[in-house]
Amino acid sequence: NTAYSGSGTNQNCAWKHPFVALPPDGSARIAGGNTLIIGNGSYKMGYGASAGATPNSCDTNWSYECMMQAIPSGPSSSQPTKILGEEYSTGCSAKPELWGSQRPWAIIDMDGSSNVEVQCLEITDHSQCVESHSGSITCERNTYPYGDWASIGLRASDSSNVLLKNLDIHGLAHTGIHAGRLTNWTIEDTKIEGNGWVG
Repeated sequence: NTAYSGSGTNQNCAWKHPFVALPPDGSARIAGGNTLIIGNGSYKMGYGASAGATPNSCDTNWSYECMMQAIPSGPSSSQPTKILGEEYSTGCSAKPELWGSQRPWAIIDMDGSSNVEVQCLEITDHSQCVESHSGSITCERNTYPYGDWASIGLRASDSSNVLLKNLDIHGLAHTGIHAGRLTNWTIEDTKIEGNGWVG
C-alpha cells in the first residue's frame, strides 16, 4: 500500500482507484482468485471518477456504461476472487465508500461472477433523487450532467458461491441489490436500505 514514487516503471505501488483494477472496458488487471484490497476513503464511481482512472471510452452520452466490469470468477469455491475493504479482517470499523455519479447502471457488477467474496464496503450515491419518479425528486436521465446518482448498488445474475459480508448498501436511485438466478449465496452482517431484489 504505497504511493507511486513519481518516476520509473514496474514500481510496486497501490492503484489509485478501483477502475484501474476492473476498468469499464479493456482487460481486467486482476484475475480470478486474486484479492483486491480497497483502502479506506471515498471513491467516486462513474464518469469523471478520478483523473487518470476513468478510461477514454467513458462518455457523457453513455455514462450509464461507465462502471467497473464484472468481477472475474474465482477458480473454485475454495479459491474465490476477493474484493475487500482494508479493515475486513479487524472488525470493519471503517468501510471504503464507493459512490455512484453520472448514472452508472451499477457500482458492483457480478453478472456471471461465481466464487467471489465482497466484504467491508459502503456502496451508495450522493443524491436524494429517485430514478423514474413522477414527482420533483426524479433523477436527471436525459441531459448531462446527470448528477451524483447511480441506479443499482450491486447487480448479479447466473452467480454461485458468493459471500457478501459487512456491506452497507444505501441511498441508490433505484435498487440496493438487483439479483437473480443465484446459487449458494451467503449474506452476513449486511445492511441494505431501500429496495433489494434477490431471486
